[in-house]
Amino acid sequence: MPFLGSRQFDEGSPGTGPALKLRPWRSVLNDKDHGWGPVLWVLYLGFFFVQPVVEHVSLRRWLFDGLGAVIFLVLYWGVFLLERPRVLLHVGGMVLLGIVFLPFNGGGCTFFIFAASMVPFMVPTQKQGVIGIAIVASIGAVEGLLLRVDPDQTDALLDEPYAESFVMRGRAMDGWLRVGAEGVVEDEPLERWVRRGIDYARSLPPK
Repeated sequence: MPFLGSRQFDEGSPGTGPALKLRPWRSVLNDKDHGWGPVLWVLYLGFFFVQPVVEHVSLRRWLFDGLGAVIFLVLYWGVFLLERPRVLLHVGGMVLLGIVFLPFNGGGCTFFIFAASMVPFMVPTQKQGVIGIAIVASIGAVEGLLLRVDPDQTDALLDEPYAESFVMRGRAMDGWLRVGAEGVVEDEPLERWVRRGIDYARSLPPK
């Protein structure tokens, strides 16, 4: 049984039934562990298209970004709709999309966030979930880090090495920081930045 979820996930071992057998859509929505969550979570993919809209990119770029989004949706829904989804295929595919798109589309960090979010649904223990999330975060850190922090601390944190404002539509966004890859290469600064983001997330009132 996965750490979060109610199905046995396949890691390549022989099993019964076809590998691509789909679950009924209703059973996904009625799942006690996530319910309608997958439908709501996928809306965050919209952040992937913010930069193309703001920068008025070419048709060729739009087609390329659109292809990336389609591939992501196949991987994403496969986690919930397939009877036997594979961790390396789905999570690894999302990470690969992040690596491909992040250099020219800042919204590519969305794929890393989704990949980390899917890990707990696809591993059997909490320990493996933590390790999986750490691996995804480490890979994403190669391209830098986009972080949500306390808006009141934004100016102070900008004094940290390699930290810079996250700019959207020409305006610096309070509470958002981009940390260059050089600033998160070592484990200690990476852990410190991630801890700041987690602490702020925990301080927010429940919705």
